[in-house]
Amino acid sequence: MKLTLLSQQEPKELNSLVLPEKLAGHYWVRGKNSMGKMTDIVAVEAERSVESGGVMQWILKSNRRFKIMD
Repeated sequence: MKLTLLSQQEPKELNSLVLPEKLAGHYWVRGKNSMGKMTDIVAVEAERSVESGGVMQWILKSNRRFKIMD
């Protein structure tokens, strides 16, 4: 799975992360903040989902500074 994040701040940029085929672990999509420093934006974790009958899935996680909206 490939995740791509488009920044709405100037300069506009794309940040991508290719997740491994084996669903395991914890990863971050990173990007530059307004000061140009790299920062963690969105966490992606492999979890067993009750909704999917216990099958492993990639789950997007919000953090203190960024919120995922559906």
